[in-house]
Formats: sequence, C-alpha cells, structure tokens
Amino acid sequence: MEKNIYDSKAYSFLSNASQVIICSFLWFFTSIPLLTVGVSTAALYQTISQDIKKDKTGIVKLYFMHFKENFLPSIVPSIIFALYAVVMAMELSNAWLGKTEHFLPPFVWLIIAVLLTTVGILMYASIARAKAGFFAHLGAAFIIISSNFRIALGIVMLLTISLFLIYFAPGIAFLLPGCLMYIISGWVDKPLEKIYSKDE
Repeated sequence: MEKNIYDSKAYSFLSNASQVIICSFLWFFTSIPLLTVGVSTAALYQTISQDIKKDKTGIVKLYFMHFKENFLPSIVPSIIFALYAVVMAMELSNAWLGKTEHFLPPFVWLIIAVLLTTVGILMYASIARAKAGFFAHLGAAFIIISSNFRIALGIVMLLTISLFLIYFAPGIAFLLPGCLMYIISGWVDKPLEKIYSKDE
C-alpha cells in the first residue's frame, strides 16, 4: 500500500515550519503599536502550543482569535514592560551621546531587559493558558523560574543568542519569534499545566 505524502513526517515538519514562519510575521505585524507586543506574544504562544503542535489548520484566523482573547489580560504587563523599555532607551541614548550621568551602567539595563523579557514570556504563556489576575500570572512565572531554573536559563540563553544573530544577520529577526516560541512552548507547557491543574 502506497503511503500518503500528507501523512509523512517530512510533510508534517514542513507544514509546521511554514506555519511557525507565518506566525512570526503575524507577531511582527500585530506588535507594530509596541504596546501590543505582550498581546502578540500570548497569541503566538497559544497558536503554537494549542494549534500548530496539534496540526490544526487556519492558523492566521486562530492567531487573531487568540490575539483578541488575550488582549485585556496582556495589556497591563505590556504597559509595565513598555515603560521600562522607554526609560532604558533614554538611558542608552544618553550613554550613546557621551553623557556621563547614568542611573545604571548600559550593560546593567540590558541584563535587566533580558531578565524581564524572560519573566514576560512566562507571564504571557500563563495568560494564554488560563484566566487569572496579573499577580497570579506573575506568580506562575516565578514558580516556573524557581522550580525549573533550567527553563529560565534556557530562555535567557535563547534570547542572548538571538541578539547576536540579529546583530550579524538582521534579516533573521523575522523568523525568530515563532522559532523561539516553538522551543519555549515545549519547555513551559508541562510546568504551566501542573500549576493550573491544581486549581481545576
């Protein structure tokens, strides 16, 4: 009996890869207002974790559905992270212009940014996973960090490597969000399921 090409592992891989790339472009498109970066991240996580990995079709429609669902829960942490980004940008701009007065050295701002991004990714994954308040999602992020430190370290390493890749090959930035989230979702799905299964 001849095997159907649509059932092959190669087709499944190529199909998932193309959908992940599409999601990367959708993430950039929906992040243009900047304040919606967090909403886009939650939608990206949910689309990859709950749809692409389960071979669902209609990814674009599903992405925008998740974007709408996660908009209100994600907007508060997004504003908080955006405020930090603005302050950091002002400080780094002063450093670039040669001004000597700095609240923190430039590299410290960047380290804090990577750590906050790690917390943010975990928070947005939590938001996509369950309906809860801001502090519940923040708590879920810190539970994962404290009980699965390797996950947090892995995310930090991925973000750091991504920054280097973007520096040397800026065009690759358009592929990274989906690829990174595909990896990260594989790490955090089970810890989040464990956290929220206690409340169900």
